[in-house]
Amino acid sequence: MSRPIKIFDDEIIARKVFTKIENASKLPLNYINKNRDKYTKDIKTGKLISKNMFRKNTEVVVKITSGSKNSQALSKHLDYISRKGSIELITNDFDRYVGEDEILELKKFFKNEGIPIPLYKEGAKEKRHTINMVFSMKEHSTTPKEKLQQATITTLKRIYPNNLFVVAFHGDTDNPHCHVC
Repeated sequence: MSRPIKIFDDEIIARKVFTKIENASKLPLNYINKNRDKYTKDIKTGKLISKNMFRKNTEVVVKITSGSKNSQALSKHLDYISRKGSIELITNDFDRYVGEDEILELKKFFKNEGIPIPLYKEGAKEKRHTINMVFSMKEHSTTPKEKLQQATITTLKRIYPNNLFVVAFHGDTDNPHCHVC
């Protein structure tokens, strides 16, 4: 037979207060209030976020979109990224090409320099001769055109120092980005 437990009134009050404090200390807001120097208010939403997460976003999204297996595909891609000559193309040596005549000169340069790029169905097995990429920043509305182009060219020169590439900036879309061939 068990003995009845005697609980006094002051003991009951102490247990209730202890559980209230314990439950309140588990709330995220109390943790934030105790560590106020580690949090800041988000300007857009007004919510508190960690200062570790609140740093200037320097991330770039790089997407490999396609590749050219022949000179016709390369020509079509250069026409697309240059908007048929209306957008400036910048090479790895910072040469600038604008207009249909200069883009045609660039296409010939691509076709004839280094390993020649074959025509369509000119070869036993077609392989990818160029890679087409897109560089895009998350904070696209505040990124200037020159800064994104410079970052793209610098990155590609560091990773692929001996390769020829062309960069075109498209700022006429919702998400400004750089195409690379």
